[in-house]
Amino acid sequence: MKKMYFLVAALCVAAPAFAESLPERTGINSVMGIAPKTDDFIQAVVWSDLFEIQSSQQALSEPSLKDFASKMIEDHHKTSAELKQIVSDNNMNNTLPVDVDESTRISHT
Repeated sequence: MKKMYFLVAALCVAAPAFAESLPERTGINSVMGIAPKTDDFIQAVVWSDLFEIQSSQQALSEPSLKDFASKMIEDHHKTSAELKQIVSDNNMNNTLPVDVDESTRISHT
């Protein structure tokens, strides 16, 4: 039970950090105030959605979090579908990630 509360607390603190990739936070673009490349932004959004879905799926086993976790899964599936449609409608040649990268993967231990 304590492990689940720790996981939820960690997600609340860490989730905003995944909105920007490390190169964007520390690279020359950040120093110069330049917006990230479209491809980098799209990849970061997809990874963020995948992370939120994966972490919420783990939280489904906790009765007190089930409703919230279900809503998170639903919402992030929706934003992922919307992004895929935008990429498709604009003929972007982006290959969207299908799983979180190693730096955002959640351990199942």
